[in-house]
Amino acid sequence: MDKINEFFRSCDVDCVLLKTSERIRDENFHYFTKLDKYENPNGILILRKNKQPVVLASQLEYGNLAGNRNFHTLKITTKKDLNLIMKKLPRRIGINYSATTLESLKNLRSISKKKFVDVSKFLSLVRAEKTKDEIKKIKTACRMTEEILDSVIGKIKQGMTEKFVDQKIEELIEKMEVHSAFPTIVASGSNSAVPHHISGIKKINKGVLLIDMGVVFENYCSDITRTFFVGHAPEQVKNSYSVVKKAQISALALVKEGVKASTAFETANCILKKELSQSLIHGLGHGLGLDVHDFPEGFTEKSRTVLKKDMVFTMEPGYYKGYGIRIEDDLVVGKSSPIMLTKSPKEIVEI
Repeated sequence: MDKINEFFRSCDVDCVLLKTSERIRDENFHYFTKLDKYENPNGILILRKNKQPVVLASQLEYGNLAGNRNFHTLKITTKKDLNLIMKKLPRRIGINYSATTLESLKNLRSISKKKFVDVSKFLSLVRAEKTKDEIKKIKTACRMTEEILDSVIGKIKQGMTEKFVDQKIEELIEKMEVHSAFPTIVASGSNSAVPHHISGIKKINKGVLLIDMGVVFENYCSDITRTFFVGHAPEQVKNSYSVVKKAQISALALVKEGVKASTAFETANCILKKELSQSLIHGLGHGLGLDVHDFPEGFTEKSRTVLKKDMVFTMEPGYYKGYGIRIEDDLVVGKSSPIMLTKSPKEIVEI
């Protein structure tokens, strides 16, 4: 309710209508209802200031939702039921345009002559600063991810394919009864120089091995990258790794309430340019939460984000030239320093 009222203090609408479906998922629906986004993918949520949220559910979904303490559930059996509810709503209705198709908006307008307002910006502002409960869930997701990563690294051998290692990671994720936050990246050799590489049939041999993975625990994501070396790492790779690590540590030292996110980006980028002659080809990090790329906007060159306490980010400086090195950690912004949610060692590990 605190977050609902915070939203209405910032936005001039009388109520908000949020629709989620298997085709187009609106994370805001799950944010306010706390429903599992994998087990409850469909529904319509109505938010009003100082009032209990209401979820409109079909006959198929009603049995799973009725009696939930976080909201009141109404069964919708016909289009006429929806029409009657819409007519009772106040005039100015907030809609999340970023998760609404043109077809859906046309349907709403055909049902009611209300004034529909895009509130996607205000929803992002409410979600930018995480609650203690959200941070706890992200921390648990990080712990699970690190356990999986530690387990699989001890089993990797030369000759295995990237896809085989990927599948082993997925098996461990399934065993923990959670979901992958995104397609796991297992990148060997020159493939590690492709930031969004798709794990394939390439065999893992001597050289760089990069693994980027995350899980979803009770709707909240983790996102961690570690770079390893199969065999004995040459001095050139060790030097590149130490510079990437230095860039991350230097940027982390700036993370506190009141600092511009772009300042941290510039600090890391300057180190990489000066010592490795390569600028960052992606952001230094992004918001993390219900989405892997969540609110607020992360550590980018042109970010307008000013860091606030309890914002959660990743930080992932990278170097890509012939091979790739990326170190990615998850953190919470504190008043004077970041609170690290990931604890895995950041020294280069030789397998």
